[in-house]
Amino acid sequence: MRKKQTVAGYESVAWVLSKIKARSEESLDMFYQWLGEKKVEKIRLAVMDMWKAFEASTMKNATNTAILYDKFHVIRHLGEALDDVRKAEYSRLSGKERKYIKGQKWVLLSKRENLTLDGK
Repeated sequence: MRKKQTVAGYESVAWVLSKIKARSEESLDMFYQWLGEKKVEKIRLAVMDMWKAFEASTMKNATNTAILYDKFHVIRHLGEALDDVRKAEYSRLSGKERKYIKGQKWVLLSKRENLTLDGK
């Protein structure tokens, strides 16, 4: 099992938050408190996964900061949404119409460069 660590950084300083508290709002609150108001006010962008605790702490402590979610999590959520639509459409359709959707999950959710000519 892979251990998750959270790294919070400001300029050349990086904190590795303890793995016990790494996924908590309180851990990131402590980092913002350690930085102090003046430095926190200068933060313009916070890059993070979609963990609600990190978002909540950043919105509470760094109100001038824009949040950028990492590409991996955004793409994962988009893929899940697309798959939900595919399933709903399959359920909605019947007979011959279903054949256009059946077996297309791989084509819909794959990167274009990973598809064969048949899939493109």
